[in-house]
Amino acid sequence: MAAAGAMSLLLSGCSSDILMSWLSFDFLNSTEPAAALSAPALAAAPAPSPSATSELLALADRLRAHGDAESAAAFYASAHFADPTAARPLIGLGDTYTILGRYEVATEAYEKALAIEATNVAARHGIGAVRLRLGQPGLAAPYFEPLLAANPSDLWARMGLGVSQDLAGSHQAAQATYLAGLSLDPTNTALRNNLGLSLALSGDFVASAGILEDLAKEPAASATNRQNLALVLAFAGRDDEARRWAAKDLNAAAVKQNMAVVAAMRQNPIVSGDLARLFGFGPAAAQFADATGPLDEAPLPLAAPTTPVVSAVLAPLSREND
Repeated sequence: MAAAGAMSLLLSGCSSDILMSWLSFDFLNSTEPAAALSAPALAAAPAPSPSATSELLALADRLRAHGDAESAAAFYASAHFADPTAARPLIGLGDTYTILGRYEVATEAYEKALAIEATNVAARHGIGAVRLRLGQPGLAAPYFEPLLAANPSDLWARMGLGVSQDLAGSHQAAQATYLAGLSLDPTNTALRNNLGLSLALSGDFVASAGILEDLAKEPAASATNRQNLALVLAFAGRDDEARRWAAKDLNAAAVKQNMAVVAAMRQNPIVSGDLARLFGFGPAAAQFADATGPLDEAPLPLAAPTTPVVSAVLAPLSREND
Protein backbone atom coordinates (compact mmCIF):
# COMPACT_ATOMS: atom_id res chain seq x y z
CA MET A 1 0.00 0.00 0.00
CA ALA A 2 2.95 2.34 0.53
CA ALA A 3 3.77 2.10 -3.17
CA ALA A 4 0.18 2.91 -4.06
CA GLY A 5 0.34 5.98 -1.84
CA ALA A 6 3.60 7.04 -3.43
CA MET A 7 2.07 6.51 -6.85
CA SER A 8 -0.86 8.76 -6.03
CA LEU A 9 1.37 11.45 -4.58
CA LEU A 10 3.85 11.32 -7.43
CA LEU A 11 1.29 11.38 -10.16
CA SER A 12 -0.74 14.10 -8.52
CA GLY A 13 2.12 16.42 -9.40
CA CYS A 14 2.47 15.42 -13.04
CA SER A 15 1.92 17.77 -15.93
CA SER A 16 -0.51 16.93 -18.72
CA ASP A 17 2.40 15.97 -21.01
CA ILE A 18 3.73 13.59 -18.38
CA LEU A 19 0.31 12.06 -17.94
CA MET A 20 0.14 11.42 -21.66
CA SER A 21 3.35 9.43 -21.52
CA TRP A 22 3.17 7.69 -18.15
CA LEU A 23 -0.43 7.45 -17.06
CA SER A 24 -3.60 7.94 -19.01
CA PHE A 25 -7.09 7.16 -17.89
CA ASP A 26 -9.19 6.75 -21.00
CA PHE A 27 -12.15 9.06 -21.16
CA LEU A 28 -11.41 12.03 -23.36
CA ASN A 29 -8.99 12.71 -26.13
CA SER A 30 -6.12 14.68 -24.62
CA THR A 31 -5.49 17.85 -26.61
CA GLU A 32 -3.45 20.97 -26.10
CA PRO A 33 -5.68 24.07 -25.96
CA ALA A 34 -5.48 25.97 -29.21
CA ALA A 35 -5.53 29.73 -29.44
CA ALA A 36 -8.85 30.96 -28.11
CA LEU A 37 -11.47 31.82 -30.70
CA SER A 38 -12.75 35.28 -29.89
CA ALA A 39 -16.44 35.85 -29.31
CA PRO A 40 -16.51 38.83 -31.69
CA ALA A 41 -15.22 36.64 -34.48
CA LEU A 42 -18.08 34.24 -33.97
CA ALA A 43 -20.63 36.99 -33.56
CA ALA A 44 -19.60 38.45 -36.88
CA ALA A 45 -20.14 35.18 -38.75
CA PRO A 46 -22.89 35.57 -41.34
CA ALA A 47 -26.19 33.87 -40.62
CA PRO A 48 -27.22 31.89 -43.71
CA SER A 49 -30.67 30.54 -44.45
CA PRO A 50 -31.92 27.58 -42.41
CA SER A 51 -31.72 25.36 -45.49
CA ALA A 52 -27.92 25.58 -45.30
CA THR A 53 -27.68 24.20 -41.76
CA SER A 54 -26.90 20.61 -42.72
CA GLU A 55 -24.20 21.71 -45.17
CA LEU A 56 -22.63 23.95 -42.54
CA LEU A 57 -22.63 21.14 -40.01
CA ALA A 58 -21.04 18.74 -42.47
CA LEU A 59 -18.31 21.26 -43.26
CA ALA A 60 -17.74 21.97 -39.55
CA ASP A 61 -17.45 18.24 -38.84
CA ARG A 62 -14.86 17.83 -41.60
CA LEU A 63 -12.81 20.79 -40.41
CA ARG A 64 -12.73 19.49 -36.86
CA ALA A 65 -11.84 15.99 -38.03
CA HIS A 66 -8.85 17.51 -39.85
CA GLY A 67 -7.70 19.41 -36.77
CA ASP A 68 -8.96 22.90 -37.61
CA ALA A 69 -11.05 23.44 -34.49
CA GLU A 70 -11.14 27.23 -34.74
CA SER A 71 -12.65 27.22 -38.23
CA ALA A 72 -14.99 24.40 -37.23
CA ALA A 73 -16.30 26.48 -34.31
CA ALA A 74 -17.11 29.36 -36.66
CA PHE A 75 -19.14 27.08 -38.92
CA TYR A 76 -20.96 25.46 -35.98
CA ALA A 77 -21.81 28.99 -34.83
CA SER A 78 -23.14 29.85 -38.30
CA ALA A 79 -25.24 26.68 -38.25
CA HIS A 80 -26.64 27.74 -34.87
CA PHE A 81 -27.50 31.19 -36.21
CA ALA A 82 -29.18 29.54 -39.18
CA ASP A 83 -31.34 27.33 -36.97
CA PRO A 84 -31.42 28.51 -33.33
CA THR A 85 -33.98 25.80 -32.47
CA ALA A 86 -31.60 22.89 -33.22
CA ALA A 87 -29.44 21.31 -30.53
CA ARG A 88 -26.94 19.71 -32.92
CA PRO A 89 -24.96 22.90 -33.78
CA LEU A 90 -24.66 23.70 -30.07
CA ILE A 91 -23.33 20.21 -29.34
CA GLY A 92 -20.76 20.76 -32.07
CA LEU A 93 -19.81 24.09 -30.53
CA GLY A 94 -19.50 22.55 -27.07
CA ASP A 95 -17.32 19.70 -28.28
CA THR A 96 -15.12 22.06 -30.28
CA TYR A 97 -14.72 24.59 -27.49
CA THR A 98 -13.69 21.67 -25.27
CA ILE A 99 -10.89 20.91 -27.73
CA LEU A 100 -9.86 24.56 -27.63
CA GLY A 101 -9.75 24.50 -23.83
CA ARG A 102 -12.54 27.08 -23.50
CA TYR A 103 -14.50 25.11 -20.95
CA GLU A 104 -16.81 27.84 -19.72
CA VAL A 105 -18.00 28.60 -23.25
CA ALA A 106 -18.31 24.87 -23.96
CA THR A 107 -20.53 24.48 -20.90
CA GLU A 108 -22.67 27.39 -22.02
CA ALA A 109 -23.17 25.77 -25.43
CA TYR A 110 -24.15 22.44 -23.87
CA GLU A 111 -26.55 24.15 -21.47
CA LYS A 112 -28.22 25.97 -24.37
CA ALA A 113 -28.62 22.61 -26.09
CA LEU A 114 -30.29 21.23 -22.96
CA ALA A 115 -32.61 24.23 -22.87
CA ILE A 116 -33.75 23.23 -26.35
CA GLU A 117 -33.79 19.49 -25.71
CA ALA A 118 -33.80 18.64 -22.00
CA THR A 119 -33.02 14.95 -22.49
CA ASN A 120 -30.15 15.46 -24.92
CA VAL A 121 -27.61 12.77 -24.05
CA ALA A 122 -24.67 14.32 -25.88
CA ALA A 123 -25.08 17.61 -24.00
CA ARG A 124 -25.08 15.81 -20.65
CA HIS A 125 -22.02 13.81 -21.70
CA GLY A 126 -20.34 17.05 -22.68
CA ILE A 127 -20.99 18.95 -19.47
CA GLY A 128 -19.90 15.99 -17.38
CA ALA A 129 -16.71 15.69 -19.39
CA VAL A 130 -15.91 19.38 -18.95
CA ARG A 131 -16.41 19.09 -15.20
CA LEU A 132 -13.92 16.23 -15.16
CA ARG A 133 -11.39 18.24 -17.14
CA LEU A 134 -11.75 20.96 -14.52
CA GLY A 135 -11.15 18.46 -11.72
CA GLN A 136 -14.73 18.64 -10.41
CA PRO A 137 -15.87 15.02 -10.01
CA GLY A 138 -18.64 15.96 -7.61
CA LEU A 139 -20.17 18.19 -10.27
CA ALA A 140 -19.59 15.67 -13.06
CA ALA A 141 -21.17 12.56 -11.53
CA PRO A 142 -24.75 13.99 -11.43
CA TYR A 143 -24.66 14.30 -15.22
CA PHE A 144 -23.65 10.67 -15.71
CA GLU A 145 -25.74 8.91 -13.06
CA PRO A 146 -29.19 9.73 -14.54
CA LEU A 147 -27.98 8.67 -17.98
CA LEU A 148 -26.98 5.28 -16.63
CA ALA A 149 -30.26 4.95 -14.75
CA ALA A 150 -32.10 5.53 -18.02
CA ASN A 151 -29.71 3.49 -20.17
CA PRO A 152 -27.33 1.10 -18.36
CA SER A 153 -25.64 0.30 -21.68
CA ASP A 154 -24.39 3.87 -22.12
CA LEU A 155 -20.69 3.04 -21.89
CA TRP A 156 -19.62 6.66 -22.37
CA ALA A 157 -21.62 7.69 -19.30
CA ARG A 158 -20.31 4.67 -17.42
CA MET A 159 -16.77 5.71 -18.26
CA GLY A 160 -17.47 9.22 -17.02
CA LEU A 161 -18.97 7.99 -13.77
CA GLY A 162 -16.03 5.66 -13.16
CA VAL A 163 -13.52 8.45 -13.68
CA SER A 164 -15.59 10.69 -11.39
CA GLN A 165 -15.44 8.05 -8.69
CA ASP A 166 -11.70 7.51 -9.11
CA LEU A 167 -11.08 11.25 -9.02
CA ALA A 168 -12.97 11.38 -5.74
CA GLY A 169 -10.85 8.57 -4.33
CA SER A 170 -13.66 5.99 -4.41
CA HIS A 171 -11.62 3.37 -6.23
CA GLN A 172 -13.71 0.34 -5.29
CA ALA A 173 -16.86 2.05 -6.56
CA ALA A 174 -15.03 3.01 -9.75
CA GLN A 175 -13.86 -0.56 -10.27
CA ALA A 176 -17.43 -1.81 -9.88
CA THR A 177 -18.52 0.75 -12.48
CA TYR A 178 -15.85 -0.34 -14.96
CA LEU A 179 -16.65 -4.04 -14.37
CA ALA A 180 -20.34 -3.40 -15.02
CA GLY A 181 -19.37 -1.86 -18.35
CA LEU A 182 -17.08 -4.77 -19.18
CA SER A 183 -19.94 -7.17 -18.55
CA LEU A 184 -21.60 -5.50 -21.53
CA ASP A 185 -18.46 -5.11 -23.65
CA PRO A 186 -15.69 -7.43 -22.38
CA THR A 187 -13.11 -6.25 -24.93
CA ASN A 188 -13.57 -2.52 -24.38
CA THR A 189 -10.03 -1.13 -24.31
CA ALA A 190 -10.81 2.06 -22.42
CA LEU A 191 -12.73 0.31 -19.64
CA ARG A 192 -9.98 -2.28 -19.23
CA ASN A 193 -7.33 0.44 -19.10
CA ASN A 194 -9.21 2.38 -16.45
CA LEU A 195 -9.89 -0.71 -14.38
CA GLY A 196 -6.19 -1.58 -14.43
CA LEU A 197 -5.12 1.86 -13.29
CA SER A 198 -7.82 2.04 -10.65
CA LEU A 199 -6.59 -1.25 -9.22
CA ALA A 200 -3.08 0.16 -9.05
CA LEU A 201 -4.32 3.18 -7.14
CA SER A 202 -5.98 0.91 -4.61
CA GLY A 203 -2.72 -1.01 -4.18
CA ASP A 204 -3.44 -4.18 -6.19
CA PHE A 205 -0.43 -4.03 -8.52
CA VAL A 206 -0.61 -7.71 -9.42
CA ALA A 207 -4.13 -7.50 -10.82
CA SER A 208 -3.40 -4.10 -12.36
CA ALA A 209 -0.30 -5.27 -14.19
CA GLY A 210 -2.12 -8.34 -15.48
CA ILE A 211 -4.84 -6.26 -17.09
CA LEU A 212 -2.50 -3.63 -18.48
CA GLU A 213 -0.03 -6.19 -19.83
CA ASP A 214 -2.80 -7.93 -21.74
CA LEU A 215 -3.70 -4.58 -23.29
CA ALA A 216 -0.10 -3.66 -24.06
CA LYS A 217 0.48 -6.96 -25.88
CA GLU A 218 -2.46 -6.55 -28.23
CA PRO A 219 -1.62 -5.75 -31.87
CA ALA A 220 -3.54 -2.47 -31.71
CA ALA A 221 -1.93 -1.37 -28.44
CA SER A 222 -0.92 2.29 -28.25
CA ALA A 223 2.07 3.92 -26.64
CA THR A 224 -0.30 4.98 -23.87
CA ASN A 225 -1.12 1.36 -23.11
CA ARG A 226 2.56 0.45 -22.98
CA GLN A 227 3.56 3.39 -20.81
CA ASN A 228 0.68 2.83 -18.40
CA LEU A 229 2.00 -0.69 -17.91
CA ALA A 230 5.56 0.60 -17.48
CA LEU A 231 4.44 2.97 -14.75
CA VAL A 232 2.56 0.34 -12.79
CA LEU A 233 5.45 -2.10 -13.08
CA ALA A 234 7.86 0.59 -11.86
CA PHE A 235 5.74 1.35 -8.82
CA ALA A 236 5.43 -2.38 -8.14
CA GLY A 237 9.24 -2.61 -8.03
CA ARG A 238 9.44 -4.70 -11.22
CA ASP A 239 12.09 -2.40 -12.63
CA ASP A 240 13.57 -4.56 -15.37
CA GLU A 241 10.16 -5.19 -16.89
CA ALA A 242 9.24 -1.53 -16.50
CA ARG A 243 12.39 -0.45 -18.36
CA ARG A 244 11.71 -2.85 -21.21
CA TRP A 245 8.19 -1.53 -21.73
CA ALA A 246 9.18 2.10 -21.28
CA ALA A 247 11.94 1.73 -23.87
CA LYS A 248 9.41 0.84 -26.54
CA ASP A 249 8.39 4.52 -26.74
CA LEU A 250 11.00 6.52 -24.82
CA ASN A 251 14.69 7.06 -25.48
CA ALA A 252 17.30 5.69 -23.07
CA ALA A 253 17.81 8.97 -21.22
CA ALA A 254 14.07 9.41 -20.69
CA VAL A 255 13.69 5.85 -19.42
CA LYS A 256 16.56 6.35 -16.95
CA GLN A 257 15.13 9.65 -15.74
CA ASN A 258 11.65 8.27 -15.25
CA MET A 259 12.83 5.19 -13.44
CA ALA A 260 14.94 7.31 -11.10
CA VAL A 261 11.98 9.52 -10.23
CA VAL A 262 9.67 6.59 -9.58
CA ALA A 263 12.30 4.81 -7.48
CA ALA A 264 12.82 7.93 -5.40
CA MET A 265 9.12 8.44 -4.87
CA ARG A 266 8.62 4.84 -3.80
CA GLN A 267 11.02 5.60 -0.95
CA ASN A 268 10.23 9.20 -0.18
CA PRO A 269 6.97 10.62 -1.54
CA ILE A 270 7.28 14.39 -1.17
CA VAL A 271 4.94 15.70 -3.81
CA SER A 272 1.78 17.53 -2.89
CA GLY A 273 -1.30 18.02 -5.05
CA ASP A 274 -4.66 16.36 -5.45
CA LEU A 275 -5.77 13.22 -7.22
CA ALA A 276 -7.50 15.16 -9.99
CA ARG A 277 -4.14 15.83 -11.62
CA LEU A 278 -3.52 12.12 -11.81
CA PHE A 279 -6.15 11.99 -14.52
CA GLY A 280 -4.87 14.99 -16.40
CA PHE A 281 -7.83 17.17 -15.43
CA GLY A 282 -7.78 20.52 -13.68
CA PRO A 283 -5.04 23.16 -13.66
CA ALA A 284 -1.61 22.20 -14.95
CA ALA A 285 0.43 20.70 -12.16
CA ALA A 286 3.89 21.71 -11.04
CA GLN A 287 6.93 19.57 -11.64
CA PHE A 288 7.75 17.11 -8.90
CA ALA A 289 11.01 16.56 -7.10
CA ASP A 290 13.40 13.68 -6.68
CA ALA A 291 14.49 12.43 -3.27
CA THR A 292 17.19 15.07 -2.85
CA GLY A 293 15.00 17.93 -1.78
CA PRO A 294 11.63 19.65 -1.70
CA LEU A 295 9.53 20.19 -4.80
CA ASP A 296 10.76 23.73 -5.43
CA GLU A 297 14.44 22.85 -4.97
CA ALA A 298 15.07 19.79 -7.11
CA PRO A 299 12.53 19.49 -9.93
CA LEU A 300 12.93 16.34 -11.99
CA PRO A 301 9.97 15.83 -14.29
CA LEU A 302 9.14 12.59 -15.99
CA ALA A 303 10.22 12.67 -19.61
CA ALA A 304 7.79 13.03 -22.46
CA PRO A 305 7.76 10.26 -25.06
CA THR A 306 9.71 10.61 -28.27
CA THR A 307 6.56 9.96 -30.26
CA PRO A 308 3.06 11.37 -29.75
CA VAL A 309 0.82 9.39 -27.43
CA VAL A 310 -2.90 9.36 -28.05
CA SER A 311 -5.37 7.46 -25.89
CA ALA A 312 -7.82 5.10 -27.48
CA VAL A 313 -11.03 6.44 -26.00
CA LEU A 314 -14.76 6.59 -26.45
CA ALA A 315 -14.43 9.86 -28.32
CA PRO A 316 -17.26 12.36 -27.77
CA LEU A 317 -16.30 14.26 -30.89
CA SER A 318 -17.55 11.56 -33.24
CA ARG A 319 -21.04 11.47 -31.76
CA GLU A 320 -24.11 12.25 -33.72
CA ASN A 321 -26.90 13.92 -31.82
CA ASP A 322 -29.74 11.52 -31.20
